[in-house]
Amino acid sequence: WLGAVPTASLLVGDKMLLYGNDYYRATAVRFTASGAVDATFGDNGSGRYWWEMGANTDATIESACQDSAGRLYFYGTRWASNGQVAFISRVKANGTPDSSFNQWG
Repeated sequence: WLGAVPTASLLVGDKMLLYGNDYYRATAVRFTASGAVDATFGDNGSGRYWWEMGANTDATIESACQDSAGRLYFYGTRWASNGQVAFISRVKANGTPDSSFNQWG
């Protein structure tokens, strides 16, 4: 997770989820109980999920929580042409976007 600036963490069962900012992208990375990146989470076995919010958009995750179905909710901020704005995103328990929630998944 080189270059990342974690904001905080969330324990999900026996796994740890770190989230924050990684080179201007809002990012979440999940680790197993042994400390390895969890390849069952995120994009293509990377263990991480990035929010792509447009070119030159600085975004970070401020907080996260999990619901009873295992879905993860993230609250964050991003810079837009009119200044800093908030966003809420939901991803499935495996770290893939939940497109039924809103435009940010």
